[in-house]
Amino acid sequence: MGFTICEGDTKANSYDSDGCGGGLYAGKSDVRAIDCTFRNCWGSRGGALYSGTAIRCLFVGNKMYNGANGAIARASYLFNCIALNNIPGGQPALQGCNAVNCTFVGNGSGSLISEGSLLRNCIAVANAGKNAASGCYDFRGSVLS
Repeated sequence: MGFTICEGDTKANSYDSDGCGGGLYAGKSDVRAIDCTFRNCWGSRGGALYSGTAIRCLFVGNKMYNGANGAIARASYLFNCIALNNIPGGQPALQGCNAVNCTFVGNGSGSLISEGSLLRNCIAVANAGKNAASGCYDFRGSVLS
């Protein structure tokens, strides 16, 4: 079993590297989080994860500063992950990510799942955000397969 990263916070409301990855900032290294939980983390880019790989991870209650993007992750890879009750703050929960076999439930207050991402064989249920009342979600510039 992996570990839990809880209450991670960049303490920076900025778009440079100081504001990236409230839970885990991988930078240009090949960092993999396996069977881990990211809970209640904050950041300007990648509230929970920035530029890393998550395998079988749980993302719960992660948030963004100042309407930035990627409450769950930015510029990252997610495989077989579950994202519950993350708050994107008016922006996509994923930004520039690749997600495979992931489930997104109860994420809200944004344009929902992703922008500029690839989502393959993913499930999105009971998420709030733009057009959610009609059952339509905004996957701006993302590829769904």
